[in-house]
Amino acid sequence: MKKVLQTLFAFSLLLSIQSAKAQTDSLEIRIKLSNPNDLLQFDQQSVKNNSLEYEWAVYFDTDNNNLSGNSEGYDCSVGISKYKFNSSPGSGPILSSATQKSSYILSGFTGTFGHEFHSYMDKTTSEIVLVGATNWIELSAINGNTKFSAKTIYYDGVSYYFDNTESGTVKTNILDAEGDVSKGFIDILSVKVAMKFITNIGNDSDAGTVRPVYPNPCSDGLLHFPEGSKISISDMAGDIINTEVLSVGILDLRNKPKGAYLAKVHYNGKIWTEKVVLN
Repeated sequence: MKKVLQTLFAFSLLLSIQSAKAQTDSLEIRIKLSNPNDLLQFDQQSVKNNSLEYEWAVYFDTDNNNLSGNSEGYDCSVGISKYKFNSSPGSGPILSSATQKSSYILSGFTGTFGHEFHSYMDKTTSEIVLVGATNWIELSAINGNTKFSAKTIYYDGVSYYFDNTESGTVKTNILDAEGDVSKGFIDILSVKVAMKFITNIGNDSDAGTVRPVYPNPCSDGLLHFPEGSKISISDMAGDIINTEVLSVGILDLRNKPKGAYLAKVHYNGKIWTEKVVLN
């Protein structure tokens, strides 16, 4: 009987390991702003070329060591930046004009490029959402006790405007006072960091690739996938209700009932399945 139990335990452990290997963690950062709907003026004539106009950034102390990283002890930053280059003035929403959406490994006053992040604006919650993979070297040590803070910057060619939050931990998040900066598009209300699971099915061995479906949950019925991917949507009973190749990366499910679905994604020679929710 003892041998039987040992065998069953070993088999159960093997299944757990295989299940864990079938999942890739993604790191989701949500920066809630007082008024993210303002149209931003960018490439302003009063701003010199190659100058920073806007930035929304989150900083992590991944090794709990104030002597490493930048001057504040942060080893990694993740954010969205807009630098002015030699181009004509314009206006648009926050993400449309961004020149960088990426992570950086920090050391002293310099930073080394890490990875490009996926980003979108969740209009239902007024949040900038950034998604990356926890197996990226700069994010791999982040856990619930990791200290982080956030900073926003706006430069109009004359003055700088800042909103700097207090530090918090990943498991407690950050709350920041409303109105402590006059510009609503850089006025941080909260910052949340969460781990998400992406389930991979098939021969997907590229663990370094982030494959988010967003927004998820989805309130407007418009789901974003990688451009050029083939998507099969089925209900939780396994019945396929929609199959489509996405030339622009958006799948329209506005005519489908609210609830949970499974999205099977074929992209770049890889196949995986993700649970999506329409609410």
